[in-house]
Amino acid sequence: MLSNRRIGGFCVTCLLFALIPLKANAALSENEVLILYNSQSAVSTTIKNAYVAAHPSVHVFDLNFGYTTPIDPNNPAPTDVTRFYIHPTRFLQLFGSGSALDSYLTNNPEILSIVTTREIPSVITDDFLISNPIDSDGRRSLESVIANLPYIGANPLLPSTGVANPYLASGTSFSTFLAANPTSDLRYLVCRLDSANAGAWTSPPSDSEYVDDVLDLISRSASLKVNKFEVTSFVDDWDVLPGTSFNVGFLDRLRPRHGLFELWQNRWCVKYEGTCEFIHGPDDPLYCVTTDSSFSGDYLSLAILTAGRHHNNSGPSVGSPCTSCTATTSCDPCVSSHGSGAYVRYFNPHAAGYFQSLESFNGLSLHNPSTTTNHGQCLDWIAKGGSFTIAHIAEPMSNKVELFGPITTALYIDGMSWAEAAYQGVLNIRWMNTPIGDPLAIITVLDPDVDMNGMIDKFDFDIVELSMMEETITGDINGDGVSDQDDLDLVLDVIGRSCAELSDLACRHCVGDTNNDCVVNGIDLANVIAATGTFSGTADQNCDGIVDGADLAIVLANFGHIRGDLDNNGMVTPADGLLFPPIGTTYLDPGYNPRADLNCDKVISGRDSNILNNWNFVMPCPYERILP
Repeated sequence: MLSNRRIGGFCVTCLLFALIPLKANAALSENEVLILYNSQSAVSTTIKNAYVAAHPSVHVFDLNFGYTTPIDPNNPAPTDVTRFYIHPTRFLQLFGSGSALDSYLTNNPEILSIVTTREIPSVITDDFLISNPIDSDGRRSLESVIANLPYIGANPLLPSTGVANPYLASGTSFSTFLAANPTSDLRYLVCRLDSANAGAWTSPPSDSEYVDDVLDLISRSASLKVNKFEVTSFVDDWDVLPGTSFNVGFLDRLRPRHGLFELWQNRWCVKYEGTCEFIHGPDDPLYCVTTDSSFSGDYLSLAILTAGRHHNNSGPSVGSPCTSCTATTSCDPCVSSHGSGAYVRYFNPHAAGYFQSLESFNGLSLHNPSTTTNHGQCLDWIAKGGSFTIAHIAEPMSNKVELFGPITTALYIDGMSWAEAAYQGVLNIRWMNTPIGDPLAIITVLDPDVDMNGMIDKFDFDIVELSMMEETITGDINGDGVSDQDDLDLVLDVIGRSCAELSDLACRHCVGDTNNDCVVNGIDLANVIAATGTFSGTADQNCDGIVDGADLAIVLANFGHIRGDLDNNGMVTPADGLLFPPIGTTYLDPGYNPRADLNCDKVISGRDSNILNNWNFVMPCPYERILP
């Protein structure tokens, strides 16, 4: 019995403060969203009807066009449009300046986001066969070009390099961004409602099967709640393909570990896999209880980033680790079959799950439904029950792949809508990227770790139970205003789980600062020396899997630096805010300053400047509450 028990030595005021959610950015509202559909397609119309039923106040626009069959797919007529492809000239007629859609948008300036449906073409191209899949100049994602309205000009395929996304890593709501940038090239956040169908993995599905998957997506997106400790976010990363000329160097530029750090720092459960192994989903024939179950089998998958077919499928390079599995003979850690593109099907995603693969054509099934392998198919993730992904309709090029960290931070930490979160990480618009999901979807995060010790245990149970008995809100995990059995169930569902078992694999990128106190000093030097020869997420500064002289050199090179002190005067003052590098600068770009990277994600973003402004120029740094 706990009727007379009190929480001895526990700061109830601190606990109550911790349970108050952070103020989220102003989210998109229904009347700021327009759904485009084609009344001449039964599939498109059905999806539109379901979306309007879920969001009654959205704007609706009927494109009302018929499909054609190109006489010469390599040289389609300017009026040609199919279920998957649309000629640039026809695109301008339907979407460009002077079109009925253009007039509608002009008359409804409150619209900030546009959502398209299945059977609206996904590719703008002058070659309906896409005869050369590597030459990307001849096609664009329809959604990515619409994001650039009304600045597309006379040819939606130009410029050939796309347009830099000015909203990248801004950390603000889209309405706030547009108010500050009224002539921005990014005019609309555009997403698509589409899915592959599980039936396509064994036989061609019918249109109704595809529609059912999209309707399920709309339904689950209306109320997304995730218990932090029932899910795992992880990165499957490997840089080099031995024996080939393909070096996945862009993985370094977009280094996925920084996205994990931000999640880990906010007490999410994360896993990083940096060997030649794939992370195996629980339905994978190569799934291994010993090495896989603690993160991809026992718990649903939340955010996944994988190199996919670009992963090492030829075995480890000399001197590189390749973890072997001894629990069962079916576990082969370095098999080429994982490069087939089928791996995404083996995961069990949470309904709020986001999937990203660093592949050229992971959205090929958007316009070639018979192709469901070869590269990882993002639409498979939707069919499996996840709700968010960004698909590439063609070669995105290594420097155009979206950034994992800003997307997951916006979605799971900042409480942004999916449309706003997706475009936090899209580097270029008028390019190959197609965000899939409901732009209005927002995730409610439930955290049963009420004592914030990094694990779900009896202490959490006792706090909630005592709160129930005393009728306080201390144990109100789900935010409904009372502590009750629903809150206790959130604890019981994941009791015994500790994120500490995974957090040491989320390599931190606070340059030189191993204990996250914002100063590089003798403590950091001692930490690296003590950890030499081991793997440590705090001392492994270059994230190469071993603490050695290279990590010591990083600490020494930054010795005495204070995070936020950009003018190097030994203090953090308002003057430092004037010296911030350009937003979007990554740690491999000229001008990157690690002391300006306040959240240590290797990207200079609006979040960094916001953190500096909120520090009130006092130390220590606000990142002191981290997992043990």
